[in-house]
Amino acid sequence: MVILHLDPLGDRPLYLQIVEQIEEAINSNRLTDGQPIWSARKIASHYHISYQTAERALAELARRELVRRSVASGTVVCLSLQT
Repeated sequence: MVILHLDPLGDRPLYLQIVEQIEEAINSNRLTDGQPIWSARKIASHYHISYQTAERALAELARRELVRRSVASGTVVCLSLQT
């Protein structure tokens, strides 16, 4: 997992800050195909944000087809979903 720099007082919602920073890490190859991403609970706990915010960020990353989520393997970077 990459280090996130979240600004709770910034103009961007926290979940979008997470999405944008993880997306940038994927695009710059700091996160690679198959690499695990922390769970929403771990992100929330580590960064002292709500679980719902972290979950929304992971759901948006999945919607953008940057990660794959499953009960068995958690959330992993999945570049093969991109066209």
